[in-house]
Amino acid sequence: QESPFAFLGRLSASSQRACGHVFALGDIAWNCRTCQKDNTCVLCADCFEASEHKNCRYRMSTSEGGGYCDCGDPEAFTRFSSSGVSCLHGSHQSA
Repeated sequence: QESPFAFLGRLSASSQRACGHVFALGDIAWNCRTCQKDNTCVLCADCFEASEHKNCRYRMSTSEGGGYCDCGDPEAFTRFSSSGVSCLHGSHQSA
């Protein structure tokens, strides 16, 4: 049976619109207090820096590892997701 970490890693490498960056222990995770639909919706540092969310109310925290970036998930944020992408660097497609 595939571990949750292996599944999240495989998911982040697949062709999808969501970023899917898998957080390692100690990574910085950003919560957009203005736009998040719940407290589990987070952005990785790259997506946060490239997003409109930095103009919102936000909180930075240290990840315990295992979660993934929700950037591009239209079910994660109430704003900046009409295109399915919350950050400004375009869709998250694998090369």
